[in-house]
Amino acid sequence: MPSKTSINSSSKKRHQKATSKKAVGMSEPAFRRVARAGGIRQVPASMYEAKNKVLDHFFRITLEGAITFAANDRRKTVHVRDIKNAMAMRGRNVYGDVRVSKRTAKKTKNSEK
Repeated sequence: MPSKTSINSSSKKRHQKATSKKAVGMSEPAFRRVARAGGIRQVPASMYEAKNKVLDHFFRITLEGAITFAANDRRKTVHVRDIKNAMAMRGRNVYGDVRVSKRTAKKTKNSEK
């Protein structure tokens, strides 16, 4: 029978949070593709660091707003609408979301008549 220390040590390893600097942002080839689509031929190495800082700041501000919206509704789970509202508060609307709530669908049907 295994000892308790071996069981506890394996469960600790299994449930550790992954800490990685690459977790936030986009990969270098993806960034190169976006830059080339924008007309930039060569991307200097300093731009990768600047890109990561800008993306990190953007994600932090957006997530802080989304968490605020979730906390205001007394929820611990952040929903898609919280992210959309947080981005709208910063002046960045998200387009192309095809999900429509039942209330909105009823309003639009009634307004068309």
